[in-house]
Amino acid sequence: MSARLSMPDASGVVREVALPDGDCALAARGNGVELGAVDLAGAEVRIVRTRKGLRLEPVRAGALVSVSGQDLFCKDLAHGDWFSVGGRRVSFVADAAATVARAQAAPQSRRSAASPDVERPQAPQRVAKIPSRTSPVLIGSLVSLALLCAFVALRFFDSATSDRDPKELLTFATIQFENGQFARARATIEDAMKNGDLDIRRQGEALRARIDAVEREASFAVVLQTAREEDEALRSFVDRYARPSLERPAARELASMCDAWLAKHEAQLARNASGDSLLRSVRALRETAAAKAQLDQPESAQDAVFAARARLRFMVREYKAAIARLDAFLATHPGDEVVTTERAAILAEGKEWIDKQQKRIAQHADRGEWDRAREELAKIDRYSLLPEWEPAFADVRARLAADQASGR
Repeated sequence: MSARLSMPDASGVVREVALPDGDCALAARGNGVELGAVDLAGAEVRIVRTRKGLRLEPVRAGALVSVSGQDLFCKDLAHGDWFSVGGRRVSFVADAAATVARAQAAPQSRRSAASPDVERPQAPQRVAKIPSRTSPVLIGSLVSLALLCAFVALRFFDSATSDRDPKELLTFATIQFENGQFARARATIEDAMKNGDLDIRRQGEALRARIDAVEREASFAVVLQTAREEDEALRSFVDRYARPSLERPAARELASMCDAWLAKHEAQLARNASGDSLLRSVRALRETAAAKAQLDQPESAQDAVFAARARLRFMVREYKAAIARLDAFLATHPGDEVVTTERAAILAEGKEWIDKQQKRIAQHADRGEWDRAREELAKIDRYSLLPEWEPAFADVRARLAADQASGR
């Protein structure tokens, strides 16, 4: 059964309505709620399809949606989420097949700037099958003996490498390399090559080259993974702001984001063929944005306002960056009425939001969840807390400091 909404119809009777294949919007009508196209007159919220599923957004720019009692700029809908339209409750009922498939797949994912608290599922353990006639105690004893012998051998080689035959040292270096002990393997290779002949030196250089290659690949894998994760942020921005089309303020912000991504990752990815497709993708996205961004024209107040608001789309709202963005515009356009008004509005909204965060962190402390409180406060400090909001956190900071001093 496809995803659907449980909501009151025009007569006030609650019914389940299937969501259309494309994007849609909802508006209050009489005693009920109407589901229609994205340009539905009087619509308060819309539901858009993304690569991750369905996302609820407010129709009015900068507005919030209240989902299951929490005020958000947008929300990727999950089964059971509820929100209101014109004071009437609407509940989201997920596609049963998709929900089961996601639960069975349970893929591992990173901490995103969007859900850092998701716990990664552990990989299933591989359990060796023991023949029914073999004693588990005997198997355990043999495994323990093998591990003991390996440990003794490694300790022997490690403590007496300078006195060993160069060939034996290279063998030991290979074992170290295959066990991921790259630095120790390099040191053992050096010991082998000190008294080795030409053939030993040639083998040592070859083994060292293998270590170099593996370390380069491991290092690049980290770079590639980071680049892919940050590319997801670009695609998420497109999903949110390029519907139904990419307008100039969003295009300018997207072009800036692509430029930052390329400045950080382009040189490193260009050194390895594995990064080619990702590079081409981001370059193409940047070209698409630049075509509509009118980058040859000076920034307008609307551009600056959009850029500031875009920094508040995350679960941990980036008020520091948003206000800094507006202040940078005002530095060259002092007294601009549009930006000055928007700055005051963001500060007022932000004070309400930051007070809610302070109360939640204090509640963690009340329950003795000290690590959770510290983690959330660190995020607020990094992204959200302006100097004028700092006094609100004085008490909870004192409590956290006292707990740390007590050594609990």
